[in-house]
Amino acid sequence: MVVLLQRISFFIALVFYSSAVVGQDTLWIDTDQDRSTESALESMTETANEGVEFSEALENWRRDPLDINRADIEELQQLPGLSPILAKAIVDRRRAQPFTSVRQLLQIDGFSRELFVRIQPFLIVYSHTAVRPLDVALRQRTERQIEKAPEFSDGSYEGGPLQMYERAVAVYAPGWAALPDAQIRGAWVMEKDPGETRWNDHQAGYAEIKNAGVVRRAVVGNYRLEFGQGVALWSGSGMSKSTEVIQSVKRRSGGIKPFASATENQALQGMAAELQFENVDFLRALKLTGFYSYAHFDASRNPDGTTGGLDESGLHRQTSENRRRDYLLETLGGFHADYQINSATRLGTTYYAHQFNRRFVPNDPVRNRYDFEGHRNRVGSISYDYYYEHVNFFGEWAMDGGADKAGNTGVQFFWPHMEFVFFYRNYAKNFHSLRGYAFGEQNGRTRNEEGIYTGWKYEWRRRLTIQAYYDLYRFPWRTYDVPTAVTGRDFLTQADFALTRAMTITMLYKREEKDDAIQSTDILGRDITIVEPSRVQRLRIQIEMLATPQFRFRSRIETSYYAIPSISGTSEMGLLIYEDVRFQPDRRWTLYGRVSVFDADSKSAVYEYENDVEGAFANTRFSGKGLRWYVFTQYHGLNRMDIGFKYWQMARSDISGYGRMTRRVTLSVDYKL
Repeated sequence: MVVLLQRISFFIALVFYSSAVVGQDTLWIDTDQDRSTESALESMTETANEGVEFSEALENWRRDPLDINRADIEELQQLPGLSPILAKAIVDRRRAQPFTSVRQLLQIDGFSRELFVRIQPFLIVYSHTAVRPLDVALRQRTERQIEKAPEFSDGSYEGGPLQMYERAVAVYAPGWAALPDAQIRGAWVMEKDPGETRWNDHQAGYAEIKNAGVVRRAVVGNYRLEFGQGVALWSGSGMSKSTEVIQSVKRRSGGIKPFASATENQALQGMAAELQFENVDFLRALKLTGFYSYAHFDASRNPDGTTGGLDESGLHRQTSENRRRDYLLETLGGFHADYQINSATRLGTTYYAHQFNRRFVPNDPVRNRYDFEGHRNRVGSISYDYYYEHVNFFGEWAMDGGADKAGNTGVQFFWPHMEFVFFYRNYAKNFHSLRGYAFGEQNGRTRNEEGIYTGWKYEWRRRLTIQAYYDLYRFPWRTYDVPTAVTGRDFLTQADFALTRAMTITMLYKREEKDDAIQSTDILGRDITIVEPSRVQRLRIQIEMLATPQFRFRSRIETSYYAIPSISGTSEMGLLIYEDVRFQPDRRWTLYGRVSVFDADSKSAVYEYENDVEGAFANTRFSGKGLRWYVFTQYHGLNRMDIGFKYWQMARSDISGYGRMTRRVTLSVDYKL
């Protein structure tokens, strides 16, 4: 405890020293677009899949910005930080008068300068004369851990230690006179994980046409589907609870999402098309999407030829993993209809049916009593999205083939300096939507949960932002680890305060209490499971300083505490301290560096987001005791090439042997033809 207090005292002293150094610098830290993107990635993503998908979305918007005179509400509200109310305000504004520049967004009531800085790189006012007829982008990424895992030495892993990634993207604007906005796109990605033998162990791609008459979008190949609030059909990942307390709640459906990503065992494969009959009066408000998929997925194998469930790891390094490769075949088909009743009201309905070549049989009849069992299932739902002045009502309710139900509903309020959201969900324990990914405590596991979430955000004079959420939930049926129904509550608050024009201090506090299980023995020496409420608390203090236009510094200290208050000897502590610097001498070259010191037990682990090469995402979990540092540099515009290089090293003092020292190097090259 004394050491902890000394470290905290040192950190606080550093904060005040930094404040004195910065003084009256004339730069506002919130005008830094790199910081805005980095902040969005850290605040809106909690898992690797979420982070990869979100970073790829940001990259796609940079390459192909949204035209603010054409994008609809659903497309606009997917941008980081843009609320549904402001997305509607953009559409309403352009109906009265089209935009002539992106900067005119600042004329909209409630559209802050900070938000403009965050989303400006992803927006454009479209001009046909500014569009190149053909764009081709290539990417190659190679990564290797220097220390070989024991599995490479003893032959358990059949392949080499390199991780390889290749991607090609092409965009063609044919410039047809009858279809001036038509666009043809294609992409292909291949990846090999360490230990795998095939350099194209994972591959995915698509061909797409957009804005071709009644065909708003059509895809052949790999794709994902996002409809409603993710209860019935959302085949990718979705944001979970995070420090972005408002925007993380409502699912921003993207419809058909072409897929060329390194995330394995998730994409559908086949055909999908979205049609809109704008020239037919009585059908103008209708968007109709149809889809068909015939795809193999990795899954566990039971001796009788059945399966216990999908394997989402995507790893094929050894015999046991290769036996799961493409073990399950799914055939899926369905439709989604979206009807815009008026400028404020939209209704949707989704239906799909899928069947499998192998029967799902739960491996544990007690723990998995209500898991999906059988060859086939079907799900239908109704969703809605309604706006009234500064209020947005949204939700989706669904029913599966066994007539079991699930749904959610929410309301979001928006004023120029304050936002509020209320969200209720109720997913029955025996509801089965294998392609759903709705918001909740068990984010994406759309069943066995009921809860009420409230979130609030307030901004004051560009100097202070306060956010908070409170989530009360329960699981009616047991979880895998806890043999009883579970109740819990989760509270988070974060304050960002601009101390000077170039320095921001952030404070975060999080507290979660929920039923947990611990193994013990009774007076007769028999093994028993005790269920008692556990408590996890996190406290974070961060200071960020833009010392000059080239140098940005960041310091963070974070503590984590876990305990079951009613049982002595269950407490665990975690501590993370890091110092971070970014050097950007010009727009083309950026250099990052960070040193992190950590000391944490397993249940009090701490996490940190790291800068990484384009298309990758790093959210590192720290458990144990040690030090980690990394350097990362990125150079843009070298003979039409962008180069990224990262080296990190972690040394742990609490273990011996493999894992005591870990080093990894990554090289990424992007080339534009």
